Amino acid sequence: MVVSNNKRALLVGTALLGGWLFAGSAFAQSTGSEATERPTEVEALVVRAGVQTLDGEIIKETVTKTRSTITQEFIDHQSAGQSALQDINLLPGVNFTNNDPYGSSGGNLRIRSFDGPRISLTFDGVPLNDSGNYAIFSNQMLDGELISRVQVNLGTTDVDSPTASATGGTVAIATRRPADEWGGEAKITAGSFNFIRAFGMIDTGEFWDSGVAAWMAASYQRYDKFKGPGSLQKKQVNGRVYKDLGHGDFLSLAGHVNINRNNFYRNPTMAQWNALHFGFENFNACTRDTPTAGTADNEGASPLTGGSENPLNPSACTNYYNLKVNPSNTGNLRGQLKYHLADNLILTVDPSWQYVLANGGGTTTLAESGNSTLTRQLIGNAYETGARAFDLNGDGDTLDTIRYYTPNNTNTRRLGMTASAIWDMDNTNRLRIAYTYDYAHHRQTGEWTKLDAAGNPLNVFGARGGSFAAGEGEPGLRVTGPDGSFMRQRDRLSIAMLNQIAADYNGWFMDDKLRINVGLRAPYFERDLHNYCYTNSAGFGYCSTARVGRTNANGTVDLVGMQLGDPGFATDASVPHFLPPFDAVKKYDKLLPNLGASYDIAEGQSIYASYAQGLSAPRTDNLYNFSIPNVQPETTDSFDLGWRYQQDRVLSSVALWKTIYKNRIVSSFDQDLGINVDRNVGQVDIWGVDSEIGFKPTTHFSVYGSASYNHSEVRSDIQQNATTLLLTNGKKLVETPDWTVSTRAQYATDFITVGAQAKWVSKRFSTDINDQETPGYVTADLDLRVRINDDKTHPAFLQLNVTNLFDKRYLAGISSKTNAITIPDPDAGGPKTSIAGSAPTYTVGAPRTLQLTLQSTF
Repeated sequence: MVVSNNKRALLVGTALLGGWLFAGSAFAQSTGSEATERPTEVEALVVRAGVQTLDGEIIKETVTKTRSTITQEFIDHQSAGQSALQDINLLPGVNFTNNDPYGSSGGNLRIRSFDGPRISLTFDGVPLNDSGNYAIFSNQMLDGELISRVQVNLGTTDVDSPTASATGGTVAIATRRPADEWGGEAKITAGSFNFIRAFGMIDTGEFWDSGVAAWMAASYQRYDKFKGPGSLQKKQVNGRVYKDLGHGDFLSLAGHVNINRNNFYRNPTMAQWNALHFGFENFNACTRDTPTAGTADNEGASPLTGGSENPLNPSACTNYYNLKVNPSNTGNLRGQLKYHLADNLILTVDPSWQYVLANGGGTTTLAESGNSTLTRQLIGNAYETGARAFDLNGDGDTLDTIRYYTPNNTNTRRLGMTASAIWDMDNTNRLRIAYTYDYAHHRQTGEWTKLDAAGNPLNVFGARGGSFAAGEGEPGLRVTGPDGSFMRQRDRLSIAMLNQIAADYNGWFMDDKLRINVGLRAPYFERDLHNYCYTNSAGFGYCSTARVGRTNANGTVDLVGMQLGDPGFATDASVPHFLPPFDAVKKYDKLLPNLGASYDIAEGQSIYASYAQGLSAPRTDNLYNFSIPNVQPETTDSFDLGWRYQQDRVLSSVALWKTIYKNRIVSSFDQDLGINVDRNVGQVDIWGVDSEIGFKPTTHFSVYGSASYNHSEVRSDIQQNATTLLLTNGKKLVETPDWTVSTRAQYATDFITVGAQAKWVSKRFSTDINDQETPGYVTADLDLRVRINDDKTHPAFLQLNVTNLFDKRYLAGISSKTNAITIPDPDAGGPKTSIAGSAPTYTVGAPRTLQLTLQSTF
């Protein structure tokens, strides 16, 4: 059944006249998923629709799974320039911890205890998760003014989700359509910490009744860190061209460029936070040890008290703010096509291309003497000639230890496509076949470069250089060793390739009261791995040019110059093992059912149930790291049972859910290496309740609330090595609060809107054995918007946003560990040996922040 153009026009007009946004089929992850939602006659909609959204914070949902959605109506009242992931933080099951008040420093997303790498993030159907480790970079999101909605699937994917990693749900960001009439919007914003932002957008309107319209937008923002020296800067350019093909069909092409230059925050341990609070931060200067002939210059030394915490020591340069950087250049092109091949057959195609160049900064000190293990690695073949020391800084001696800038760059070029064929067999049965192709060229390099006299890197991308073009490094920036090789780590190329076929059936029965959804997703994922240098056993992978010696029983090899018994090393007991250059192919596939049903039990009330299996293929670094043997995919079985009450002025839902998680790997960020470090915690069982309600008792006033309970349990101990067993059985997952509760109230007239919102997050554990916990916290925000002109067609506004209204001091994101306190050996010689403690580190919640925006439309 197809709704005519006249009926569509009537539907839109009715929705606008009532002040509501029609949710309907618009809220889906891809063009294919959107088109799969069943069309409904407009007459029935006008009678049955009721409230479709409450101020954009809650949407009327009809799918057979647990889903929540926000729209531009809500986003427009949040802080300007903020990440879209912060905007969904009030939704049930969602917990996002922002690294700063404006979003450019990144953050950490959790949905039902699943972290960002296990959540499929898409942008007009295009996958945004990193192709190597599936990480989400929240500071690279689309400008909020250009987002029409953000849709969140809790715990399950759509059947055509273009991902090999999503086990915890999906977040789908959709771009606004161009307006039919010429116009635009301009914003200027100022705020705390010297925040300044400018945003501008122009709509062309429809060109000469051609059905073609477009918009173009650009923004710039800059501000100082809220603690310590340094700043954050973001530039963004966006555009979209849209062609209406009639019959509900369209063709669209959109582009996005985002450039970030950030100094990131230094994250304290809990003890450092308790002692110094905001005073624990990077330093504003780097005291280098100037090269002097005949002197043992040491840039890792601490001649004064205080070690690396005394900024007058050269060792403190590791915490110099201009070496703690997070530069990124990202961009994408996104196409969308929906076309009726026949009245009952629809074709959708979503092609895309993406580019990423980014790193997390970092430094390394290197001794000129070959007696240093790291030096012996890096100087490689030259060491085998018999030389034992080299003048690397040109001061005429070989006594020095020198600091270099050593970032881990990731450069990704990615081509993708999702296509669907949708067949209406009759008015109550619909079948879809979908295909996804995702090819990512993932280059990981760590070319070292030098520092200037003040300790600043010659280029924020190291010797890789920085541009949107493909490249393998700039020789003029490299640090060259005595054998002519350049010093580096992680010299790798990985190809991540996903071929996925999915089938999806929807049936409507019993006068549309019963809906059945049966889907099957079949991802076939392949990682082609190419390691280009000899590396040590860590996934971090320092490179060496030394030739290979003997092969040991465990399959690894020794460097000739580093074997016991070699001249000059008769007493050296630290003989590292190395992995030679290699090529390998790893393949993962699984059939993943996706089932659901809903039933209307009464007018405005329905119940639903769903079951879905999920798969997360191993990440790139895990496969290069042979200290993690036989890396297995993570899998999940997720069950949901829910009830919705949606009528008149109330929208609400409650869902009871359970997820069985097998072979779970926990990832935490190492701020010194600038990479994620993983560990396997085995099987985990998780269950909980998610609920939300929106109520609009009057035309001017609305209130929203959500509450979630989450219970997680690790089901086994972790065998860390042959002699070490970590007692995690029965423990809770790290970084997972038992409770999150959110609320928002809003009062609006034609001239003024006042909103207040708050969120409570209960305590969270910071270690696998739960020996350190992070206290719970409550934050509150306020927004006030005043219209300052009388033109309803082209209104102008002045908007005040206050985040963390009561200036709450709290710890936000957690870089978790296995155990914070050393575990003694209770039984010498037994399986439980002593395990040294390692303190988790934390991102710090931003203090009270004010922001004032002047917005005008034309």
